[in-house]
Amino acid sequence: MFVARMAVLAAAALCTSSLVEAKTLRWASQGDALTLDPHAQNEGPTTAMNSHVYEALISRDPSLAKVPGLALSWKTIASDVWEYKLRPDVKFSDGTPFTADDVVFSYNRALSPSSDFRSYISSIKEVKAIDPLTVHIITDGPNPILPDYTSAILIMSKAWSEKHNVAKPQSFKDKEETFAVRNAMGTGPYTVKQRDPDVRTVLEKNPTYWGAKDFPNYSDELVYTPIKEPATRVAALISGQVDFVLDAPLQDIARIKQTPGLKTEETAQVRSIFLGLDVGSPELKYSDVKGKNPFADKRVRQAMYQAIDINAIKAKVMRNFSAPAGLTTAPGVHGYTKALDERLKYDVAGAKKLMAEAGYPNGFGVRSTAPTTATTTTSRSARRSPACWRRSASGSTCRRAPRRCTSPSCRRRTPACTCWAGVCRRSIRTMSSPSSTRPRMRRRRSAAGTTPATATPRWTRSPTPC
Repeated sequence: MFVARMAVLAAAALCTSSLVEAKTLRWASQGDALTLDPHAQNEGPTTAMNSHVYEALISRDPSLAKVPGLALSWKTIASDVWEYKLRPDVKFSDGTPFTADDVVFSYNRALSPSSDFRSYISSIKEVKAIDPLTVHIITDGPNPILPDYTSAILIMSKAWSEKHNVAKPQSFKDKEETFAVRNAMGTGPYTVKQRDPDVRTVLEKNPTYWGAKDFPNYSDELVYTPIKEPATRVAALISGQVDFVLDAPLQDIARIKQTPGLKTEETAQVRSIFLGLDVGSPELKYSDVKGKNPFADKRVRQAMYQAIDINAIKAKVMRNFSAPAGLTTAPGVHGYTKALDERLKYDVAGAKKLMAEAGYPNGFGVRSTAPTTATTTTSRSARRSPACWRRSASGSTCRRAPRRCTSPSCRRRTPACTCWAGVCRRSIRTMSSPSSTRPRMRRRRSAAGTTPATATPRWTRSPTPC
């Protein structure tokens, strides 16, 4: 199912009355960035926070089309060489110039063993600085989609990183504490003024930002406060303690819309919610089936698929802020095929028949998990699926796990069935007008995990039987 999301804005805080004076935008969401090290964790809220300070060679517009970032142009000059021409007159927030050496340093850093972005650029053999504004990226054979991954690699200052002994990314799994975990030096619209993880983060306008002329009225200061409880976030918005809520609870959208001075905005989100099954293990670790893996049988997977009442999840859990999906890839993402984006029909009787044919007429038990902090609706959707499965003769007990436990890169992931917050299609973004929003928020898509919006519909996608 595709999920749409909404952002709730305090209109009074963002309108013209505030544009003549110093502007502070106070916003809240349910979770915080895991680290400020831009290469340590490939995780939605973390990348969203870091993208206020750091930039990539290539950015994205609202339609997800690639647009110039720190690179003005890019092209292939050989089958295995991409040439990037860098934007001139760009400075880091400490006033030092941005050059090709910073690009070479950042890409080599992102290829380090402790980087969570290595898989994105694993085809890269070498990065060369040809001159201060030209970079050649040499790949292990042709890689026509390298620019798509280029948009995910944020650029750091080589001099600043070496000065503070952060030439390598933080080892997040080892709970390493480095200077880059709470401090940052980028070319983006903001700098870090205060960083108290899980409490408060204050960003202030970067006086050297090259793009300021294109966004003359963006906020002077951003104050971010993570507020875990949905009801508390909404109360903070309505009481005026915050100006903007990224992920308002869907059940509160009608109330927010009726509150004077508040508005909601909705837009498409590149995100899916789907179920991931362990089909590779010889035996499931948390199941009452021993000696074999029932998920290895396509009939079992298809039965689970067709037993899920996706329209009930759309209506009851997602409050119609979602759309059923037939595959995990959303429009605008490489690999999306419209012809495959059709779901098999909801069919409990057919699911029971498939389970019986697979040798499980009475079903079987298995543990499933869902993240606790990705989105409330992700967790609720995951808990709704086992109820559907019980009606079709398969069984599942759902438990919620910490955010990183269900990440593909987390080695602690052991359940047989995991609900992932992945790629989605619809969401709600928190923007009222270009003059009142930070430039990055206007140019980038909503962050991977959950999209910033007051109330955003989301797509909940289920696995296709394969």
